[in-house]
Amino acid sequence: MLYRLHKLLSLKSRSVKTGVALPLLLGGLAFTPMSAFALDVTVTEYNVRFDRASMQTADGIASAYQKLEKKAKRACYFGRNVNDEGELISKEDCASDLLEQFVQSASLEALSEYHIAKTESKE
Repeated sequence: MLYRLHKLLSLKSRSVKTGVALPLLLGGLAFTPMSAFALDVTVTEYNVRFDRASMQTADGIASAYQKLEKKAKRACYFGRNVNDEGELISKEDCASDLLEQFVQSASLEALSEYHIAKTESKE
């Protein structure tokens, strides 16, 4: 019995098995969808709270905007960041995109105007 087992696992038969199995494995991987190799993406939702009454003054708007900027930078600091198309983006691009989303979701005209003024001054 041991002799037969040894005969089945001889060097010659192992190389033949490897020579057949490896191309089959690689061929099978060619037909595997690319999504199987994609990055593990985690979608995170952020909530930012501020007093709407403070949005009546320029100082209140600036304070709320700074809070949004800080939150966006902190959210993009760890890990890899991807855009809506799944492409890797820099931490700066991530923070500016997230800040844009924060401002849009706030739906406050004064904050939107402040954001436009800040982004135009950076360009």
